[in-house]
Amino acid sequence: MHQAYRTMDILKKIMGYFSASRPAAQNQRRAIKEAVLFSEIEKRIKENLAERERLREELTGKISGFSGEIAGPFQVLENIDLSGKKEHERVKLIVSENLRLYLSHVNRLKESLVKINCIESREGIEKLFLVLNDFKSSSKASYEKATILIGQEILALRELIIKFSNEMKQIVKNNELFMDDTELCKNLDGLIKENEQINVREKELVDEKKRLEGELDSKNKDRAGIISRISRIRLSDDYKKELEKKQEDEFAAKKIDDKLRSAKQKIDFRELSKRYHFDEKKTREIRNYADNFKAAVINDDNLLIIGFVDEVQGIDIGELKNLKDEMAKRAGKVEFPIEKSIIGLENNLNGIELERNRIEENMNAESKKLKRIISRKSSTFNEIKELSKSLFKDADIV
Repeated sequence: MHQAYRTMDILKKIMGYFSASRPAAQNQRRAIKEAVLFSEIEKRIKENLAERERLREELTGKISGFSGEIAGPFQVLENIDLSGKKEHERVKLIVSENLRLYLSHVNRLKESLVKINCIESREGIEKLFLVLNDFKSSSKASYEKATILIGQEILALRELIIKFSNEMKQIVKNNELFMDDTELCKNLDGLIKENEQINVREKELVDEKKRLEGELDSKNKDRAGIISRISRIRLSDDYKKELEKKQEDEFAAKKIDDKLRSAKQKIDFRELSKRYHFDEKKTREIRNYADNFKAAVINDDNLLIIGFVDEVQGIDIGELKNLKDEMAKRAGKVEFPIEKSIIGLENNLNGIELERNRIEENMNAESKKLKRIISRKSSTFNEIKELSKSLFKDADIV
């Protein structure tokens, strides 16, 4: 963990040096209009991607070249023979062991460099310097002990490693400005893609709202047409005649109802129930009349209630026969087709009202969604605009 912190400190110092060595910016500024901001950003993103690819190729090429460049000196050290050195065997053993250890560090360095993913990214650069710094600190002791008996050969390898490290630092220096823009480009690319999705969703909502408005307009026309049709029907002579006929029919029906009510009032149902309580069938008939007198008259073919009342109360309600006949004549014969058509139209009107309410509810819901998406679009654009100020430091967004 401490090793990683030391590496980060080194990287910060290196990047600080590069920042200090930047040339002074010119005061000339250009203007980027909001209308062309996205195209400017996309252009810069493409340029950044091309730069990233170029940097990746440069770094990986340098790593590949480094591995080939140190192959010769590395092999020389692998094959070095200390047997001819006039030194104590103990010293030779220490030097030999530390040489092998140093070479293993070099091997690990090569392997670690090759394994760095996305080396052109800021994270990749940090990993690169972490690897180099780790090699420098971990190989120091073995290098120093190996140089007790080995001089020029191991120095040749060390100088190649130092040269490689310096070249990598120079590459980073040369590409610092580009690397600063990379993260901005990534964030802006994500926001532009999000903005595109928002635009698609906004169009869907606008189209749906227009569709609903068209549907509502159609329903309003249907509604107006039905209302107009009902109004014309009610003003027609045929409807007026039918209305008079209906009033006559209702008057006749009321007269029958009044006569039925009068006949019912004559009957003492409690007294009838007492007299025939032993006869279940008669008791059931009496209850039917008490509960629904008119229906009982219609359904009782023999009108048994007339005999019950005559026997128990001594009252003649024979008029029920005439009333039953009148109701039979009226049943199923009185029709009012115009009124029936009006009722049908009113039912259609009620259905249209329900559809209108549904459409209006959907329109309100879509309007709320559209309001939210427009707000989100504005927020996203403002975020893009703010990040663009950091990307285009030499320009004003107008």
